[in-house]
Amino acid sequence: MKHGQGTLYYPDGSKFEGTWVKDVREGHGVYAYPNGDMYEGEWLNHMRYPRMLTHAHTLFTLTVKSHDHFSSCCGNKFVKTPIVRRQTVMVDARPQQPLFAFGVIADIQYADIDDGYNFQRTNRRYYRSSIELLRNALDSWSKAAVRPGFILQLGDLIDGHNKLLAASDRAVDAVLKELCSVDAHHVWGNHEFYNFSRDWLLRSKLNSTPQGSQKEVGSNVYAYHFSPYPGFTFIVLDAYDVALLGREESSPGYREALTLLRRFNKNDNLNCPPGVGLLQRFVMFNGGFSKKQLSWLDSVLTSTDERHEKVTIACHLPVHPNSTDPLCLLWNFDEVLAVIRSHSSVVCFMAGHDHDGGYYFDEDTGIHHVTFEGVIETPPDSNAFAIVSVYEDRMELKGSGRVADRVFFFPQSCRS
Repeated sequence: MKHGQGTLYYPDGSKFEGTWVKDVREGHGVYAYPNGDMYEGEWLNHMRYPRMLTHAHTLFTLTVKSHDHFSSCCGNKFVKTPIVRRQTVMVDARPQQPLFAFGVIADIQYADIDDGYNFQRTNRRYYRSSIELLRNALDSWSKAAVRPGFILQLGDLIDGHNKLLAASDRAVDAVLKELCSVDAHHVWGNHEFYNFSRDWLLRSKLNSTPQGSQKEVGSNVYAYHFSPYPGFTFIVLDAYDVALLGREESSPGYREALTLLRRFNKNDNLNCPPGVGLLQRFVMFNGGFSKKQLSWLDSVLTSTDERHEKVTIACHLPVHPNSTDPLCLLWNFDEVLAVIRSHSSVVCFMAGHDHDGGYYFDEDTGIHHVTFEGVIETPPDSNAFAIVSVYEDRMELKGSGRVADRVFFFPQSCRS
């Protein structure tokens, strides 16, 4: 286990010198890229908080002292040796203008009802005030130095309670009215399907597939990609492609999903999780990707690899076990991870669903897995949204309220 001051050499020629806490980069450290670029600053849970980033013309001398030198050429064997070293680093202190920016918000779950609690009665839910927090986000985005070119709405726009009150249409119209001034890309979550059928959603304003886009993945699957800026692609995925939600019980799709779910969940109430650990994901309010959608994703990523683009994926359900509570994980997360890990262009996977949020940096691929905190469980005196500024080598997420600031450096293979 790496713990204390040390240096780690990575297989691609990069190197980290700094503080480790139980195998995690924490505290102060310096990261050297194979092309000579260098980052120096604070770290938290492998996250970089940039204070000095190279690319430019200012010199300073950095002294690194360590009594524990973790050295490895293959990335998995560590030998302790003392070092004292001085390095000269070039730093760019000049402000950079982002290439573009976008907003992110998740799990608004608006309903015109009094506050309540989640299913476990552990977290309070603020149904009526959630639309006010959306207004806070819209106001902040409109005043940003670089205004967002679009918004990623990560699903669960309105709450399932609206269906019971025959208020689904009224609720979704109220929220979409607030969003009419922005270019919103809508992800579908479980609460969309509590309120509406898949056929209704495909015909509605919650289908944000760009005009003219070909339905390459299939007429009944809600997945598409778009490019807001040269060299960058965003992919919206359908986490309920294989699911009980949104489908007629007599349909083949429903029967296929039920067979899969029953293989792991023997409970009478299929929203009650089976067992512990990763098995908890096999509940009715989750879903998965079909082979057709996975094949389509693989094809899109093959094209973005060839064009050396940077890809961000948006989906309601998280796909990395370390970025979420297992109860909120996609059914066939392992198959999705296998696809994206086989490509070099993915830099970030953004999801909602887990209202507590989460984050994990996959060191093997350089992919950032971000789960955004839900508006629905955010008190009226706080907020839960973000604006993301995109640069050539990174994305800087500026959070508000419950959403933390983060910096997502792109993998070396994606850096220009």
